[in-house]
Amino acid sequence: MNFILDTSIYIEMERENKRILEKIIEISAKQKSFLFISSPTYSEVYYGILKRSSDKEIKLHNLNETPLVGTTKNSARICAELKLELERKGKPIPIFDLIIASIAIDRDMTLITTDEHFKKISKLKKIIVSED
Repeated sequence: MNFILDTSIYIEMERENKRILEKIIEISAKQKSFLFISSPTYSEVYYGILKRSSDKEIKLHNLNETPLVGTTKNSARICAELKLELERKGKPIPIFDLIIASIAIDRDMTLITTDEHFKKISKLKKIIVSED
């Protein structure tokens, strides 16, 4: 099984949040799995690094070691459908998160996140981890 780490998870791992790190180790140990990040997560994390500019080399090194998955035409269609569906329900979520979810759905991967709003996407396989 393959997992996509959401931006919220990646940031907590970089902060060495023990609870998050333990959960990722637990998930990986239960099944033979690979951890990926999506291109929107790469953009969000890289943007955060540019804003802070200190620690740039260390963080970029870690960011560049994680395998990256991107969008496809199918994931773009999924994203548009999800966006419309959630808007019609009055429950929109941020566009980067919709793109991340659509990539996970398209590739049949499980998203690991701390963000509860992913619960609004029923066809998304997800693990929502508490930050505490």
